[in-house]
Amino acid sequence: IRVVQRASEIRGVIHDPNLRILCMQVFGDELNADLHTEILEWVRAGHTVWFYDARLAPQFGMKTYLMDPEQFRHKPEKGVLGGSKRNGLATVSVSFGSHAVQTGVGQVTVFLPEIDSGDGETKSYGAVEVAGDTVPLLQFALDSPALVALRREGRGLIVYKALLWNEVLSGDRFQLNLLDYSAGFQVPGPAGEGKVGTPPGPEAEYITGEPAT
Repeated sequence: IRVVQRASEIRGVIHDPNLRILCMQVFGDELNADLHTEILEWVRAGHTVWFYDARLAPQFGMKTYLMDPEQFRHKPEKGVLGGSKRNGLATVSVSFGSHAVQTGVGQVTVFLPEIDSGDGETKSYGAVEVAGDTVPLLQFALDSPALVALRREGRGLIVYKALLWNEVLSGDRFQLNLLDYSAGFQVPGPAGEGKVGTPPGPEAEYITGEPAT
């Protein structure tokens, strides 16, 4: 896994033959058409990209959902994302589904950074809609947008991810599950017995999918 904090770093990193997960903490940067194409081709070959800025969701087949703070319970918090300390909100999310990454996961505390809504005044907080083939992993409720979600693309995997606290609730189990699955390994089963899931990888089935955008 490699963490990059600027779009300009991505092209050099994805040519590393040992890289399985690109952790793209690019915040507020746009991906030009050529770089966007290179990332998707790399993913389709059996690799995984994590992105943290919900505004990039349409470039990865997901649909952005910007939330107002009045929509969910929270408390003010600061977190480091993209190499900078950012204001945001801490909130508790819930794992409702049955995806392998959700095995043994109940609640997870996450950090949502402030996002400028475009008017220079209103602050929003990023999520993605549960649309197309987007699989929600952490939500507020069954009918809410996703704070962490994934979708398959080719032989690889795309993950929209909020920052989370490993030490509280099920954060550690969730993070380890997501790392294992993203790197191409099955996830420990319930109570740690056996392995579950069909992870991405160069030998995985090629999936065309149904992107939300």
